[in-house]
Amino acid sequence: MATNEKTQETKNTGNKKIRYIARHDIYHRIWHWSNIIFAFLLLASGFILFIDFIGFNTPHLGIQVARVWHRIFAVSWMLVTVVCFTINPSNLLASFRHIGHSWDKDDIEFMAKFFPYMANPQSVHLPKQGYTKSGQRISDLAMYVIIFGFMLSGIALWAGPDLIGIGLFSFFLFCHDLCTFGFCILILIHIYLGAGIIPSYTPRAANWMLGDGYVRESDALYHWGHWAEDELNVGANVIELEEGVKPKGVWKRIDIYEEHLASEDHSPEGKSQAKPGPEEMINRADNRNDYL
Repeated sequence: MATNEKTQETKNTGNKKIRYIARHDIYHRIWHWSNIIFAFLLLASGFILFIDFIGFNTPHLGIQVARVWHRIFAVSWMLVTVVCFTINPSNLLASFRHIGHSWDKDDIEFMAKFFPYMANPQSVHLPKQGYTKSGQRISDLAMYVIIFGFMLSGIALWAGPDLIGIGLFSFFLFCHDLCTFGFCILILIHIYLGAGIIPSYTPRAANWMLGDGYVRESDALYHWGHWAEDELNVGANVIELEEGVKPKGVWKRIDIYEEHLASEDHSPEGKSQAKPGPEEMINRADNRNDYL
């Protein structure tokens, strides 16, 4: 009855309604912004220190300044990461849970079709995905390994060859360079997908993480079909606004999807199994006080 009244009210006003799903909270977005800013600063200062051609053409004072600022940027980056994940540790925990979640047939099919889709998105249909796409799980895992490698090798390089020996220093220098190469590759792929270069990745994609943290219903269903359907069914993280009205930024979101991530089976065999209803999932999330 309430749904019919809402539909009738929309028709009477003549204003189109658009539904949005909260995806990234404020701390997740701050961390992402810090990654962009400090990555640029660290790369700029690091190139002066570790690329001979640039270093040879930089005055000695410039090299010393770059070395000091490189360390300041690195420590600041780590501090922002620690603060964001300390205030809301469920962001980090949820990320690792998604990375470690078992793959189903949709995940395998997604990876098999992803590169053909990148080449010709109009002719390739990708299967539905959960909160984190299977390809993104691989990318996220690689990024965490690279960040850990950056921190470990960076501390060793800061200690210097006099403390750890020239052999270990050279090894960690190679690791630091290797992490930089991998990081640049992942960043370029990330920019390619997030900048709307591919038609299906609309310019709105950047807003999902860098803007208000909300995803349009149509975009959510296209990119993360299983997750979007679950969220729309529960409704706890869904808002509805008139077309042209921008949503305010997501401060926090209820971790509904995590409640049945482990038990959810999107395979044909698992779809017949009973799943927790919306009220049950909301109650579980409230009881755990678990937010993303």
